[in-house]
Amino acid sequence: MRYFTRDWADGLLSDEETDQASEAYRARLAEIRPLLPPGAAELADADLHDAVIDLVAWAPHDRRLVASWVAGDLQRGYVEVLVVYTGVTLDAGAIEALRDLARDRAAELMYDEVDLADDGSLRHRLLFWPRHEVVVAFGDVQVTVDPRPDRRVDPGQVFHEEHPDDV
Repeated sequence: MRYFTRDWADGLLSDEETDQASEAYRARLAEIRPLLPPGAAELADADLHDAVIDLVAWAPHDRRLVASWVAGDLQRGYVEVLVVYTGVTLDAGAIEALRDLARDRAAELMYDEVDLADDGSLRHRLLFWPRHEVVVAFGDVQVTVDPRPDRRVDPGQVFHEEHPDDV
């Protein structure tokens, strides 16, 4: 994470440092927003705070990652946020972290950042509780948000890695 670090999330920074990090991210997002494809702008606007993973599907041969999140609360209502990343680059550590997080039904996405790298590729940085930080490098993304009745997620198979033989 570049702005919302683990120290920021854990309250280890001064009030001034906390405010500076939030303002720096808002300024960065305002700077890059005109350059973002529509899906990346939607992703930046999506409220994924405290979201839980419903499903992760990784297709390395297609460089496609699908993440289904359940977000919201009793006051705002609940939504499913389906995020389909294309042109994805993930390192082995990120894949293992996503596999681990998908199995841990208590894990939550604390904070996320959408950014544009110097090479023009997009980044979605994710900070999870109780552990893990994941960076998804991608070329494009589609975001779909649908209402849902509650926050419950299926405890079954939540991480799926497709192999060329599966298709």
